[in-house]
Amino acid sequence: MSVALLSSDPGVGAPSPDASTGGPVKESAGAQPSSGPQAEPGPSGATVLVADDDTAVRGLVAVLLRRAGYRVLQATTGREACQAVEQQGPELDAVLLDVMMPDMTGHDALPAIRDLCPALPVVFISGFDHNEVADHLANPSAYTSFMPKPFENAELLEEIDRAVHSSD
Repeated sequence: MSVALLSSDPGVGAPSPDASTGGPVKESAGAQPSSGPQAEPGPSGATVLVADDDTAVRGLVAVLLRRAGYRVLQATTGREACQAVEQQGPELDAVLLDVMMPDMTGHDALPAIRDLCPALPVVFISGFDHNEVADHLANPSAYTSFMPKPFENAELLEEIDRAVHSSD
């Protein structure tokens, strides 16, 4: 399986795709191209909402999760994430939520998500350093975990698997 790293610059979050550099996705040294869908470790049929304003990051994560056996819904803002939870809440097994997004941040969306689905696991992600988003993450009991970008495929899959199983 190929390992992709999402790059981001400290203090600015994940960059938008740049055609000259190939965007925020980088193949790690020695990685082999994926030969098709991967069924491990994701439970077949579990549904994850991926909310990130960066099209490249959201798309890469969605492909990775689908290959691991997850059903994936996508949102580009915190407001869209809230609407998806309102419409699909009982069918969702986890939410991967970018901390900083335009319109409505992940931090601002979290209380609405909690009101709709109090036990739904929420994994925050951010291209900002944990210290830079600490104010947004001040209530660790309100979310399941935090993953800084960049992250490796295996790390993301393990974290999502833990989140999905935390609601069992």
